[in-house]
Amino acid sequence: MKNILFIFLLFQVCSCTTNKYVAKTDAQDFGKLRAGKNYTFFHENDLKTKMMISSIEKDSIIGLRNQDRTALSKNTIWKVRKFNAAGTAVLIGGIAGFIAVTAVIASTLQDIGKVFTPPQ
Repeated sequence: MKNILFIFLLFQVCSCTTNKYVAKTDAQDFGKLRAGKNYTFFHENDLKTKMMISSIEKDSIIGLRNQDRTALSKNTIWKVRKFNAAGTAVLIGGIAGFIAVTAVIASTLQDIGKVFTPPQ
């Protein structure tokens, strides 16, 4: 049971992000990105940059990274991810509730079994 819970928790943590842009499939279409939102950009030589977008220009994406203005060339970006904390919190809360209800039901069934067991 512990192994299943660990694998499920690992899956949930990994699913906290959503791909908003992938170079192989989106072909320079950055239409899903919005100004004022935080994203993680994967670009040239496997560099990873986290920043909040302030504007999307014709050939670059401009944003704030550690309070510094940063511009990334669209040609070097191969993936953009967005962190989804609210969705993850709801999923983990639901899972925790399900586990708690299952534990209460299992405990109750054990107690019922003890009551109806004939003495020997």
